[in-house]
Amino acid sequence: MPEHPSPRLVQQEISQVLVPGDPPGLFPYRVSGRRRDAAQGACAFALAAHQIVAHFPGCTVNSGEMRFAPGAFNIVPERVTLALEYRAPDPASMQRLRDVLLDRARREAEGSGLELEVEPLPGVAPAAMDPGVQVAFAAATDDARPTRTGVLTRIDGKELTMAATDGFRLSVKSVELPTKAAEPFDVVIPARALNELSRIVDDSVEEVYIEMPQGRNQVIFDMDSVVLVTQLIEGNFPDFRPVIPSRHSTRTILNAGDFAQACKMAEIFARESSHTARVRVEPGNELMPGYASITATSAETGDNVAQIDATVEGDEVEIAFNVRYMSQVLGVMDAPQVALETTRSTEPGVLKAVGDDSFLHIIMPMHFGR
Repeated sequence: MPEHPSPRLVQQEISQVLVPGDPPGLFPYRVSGRRRDAAQGACAFALAAHQIVAHFPGCTVNSGEMRFAPGAFNIVPERVTLALEYRAPDPASMQRLRDVLLDRARREAEGSGLELEVEPLPGVAPAAMDPGVQVAFAAATDDARPTRTGVLTRIDGKELTMAATDGFRLSVKSVELPTKAAEPFDVVIPARALNELSRIVDDSVEEVYIEMPQGRNQVIFDMDSVVLVTQLIEGNFPDFRPVIPSRHSTRTILNAGDFAQACKMAEIFARESSHTARVRVEPGNELMPGYASITATSAETGDNVAQIDATVEGDEVEIAFNVRYMSQVLGVMDAPQVALETTRSTEPGVLKAVGDDSFLHIIMPMHFGR
């Protein structure tokens, strides 16, 4: 049966931005005049890049790893290296986005009295946003429970449902197939195989035929010039339907880019606390709009608090989530806005794309680390 890959971003580049500052020094510091702070300059540019891309339809910018030299927590770094990934739907858009980003980087550096070095890195083939890959990240990597390292693939009529879980989160994607299956079936496909399929499929592939030979416990993905064969995972995939909340008391609509950026920043501070971050939602009133705050705490560097505007329907709520998990799911959701549905601090939250009911992600709450 044919399965059509979803449209993808076809152009991708990665650049490494190096921001040298003054020689390192103890923090806090007192000097006369203005110190050239490399960390401040790199962070300012990363935030500016995400503001710039909002004016480029179909384009995305992702701030990757920041490396500080020296990297001691109480030292103001002399040099900061930032990996910046940017994608665009066509070469012309890529060129315009690149020019604007580099111009802004130079202006940020000059305004802070910093130097700037830019090094293009090898491009990486973009991943397809097909149903399998959109849920495969939630699969377990521990082989203790083999079925959880795979993606449940269920076909019933013209409906394809794919689900993955590691016991702490659950992703479910449902799509309509162009043709009806002869009979319903469930199989568990290794998540690694679906990730490999996504790497192989490109824009020249219009159809992927899925075959499951009887008695061989295999699935075959047949494309024009490539055939991928993988062994199915034996065993029963856990019934995920009872885990999906049937109601919520609060629905919070957030800008996906702002939420993703806030989670990435919180993830840096939350490494010492099992990636725990608190998400507090406050409804608005006649004078103030609603908002969501994301707070992460580090014993060495203190708190990181990001507050973003939100449309809140329902009661205020505060829930602790694994912020690394939250960042990962936001990375596969291709939507300008997302909705976070919550009930109370001890129950799971549900993340959906606004206007698209085909995908949902459930993330379990964590204990507050106050």
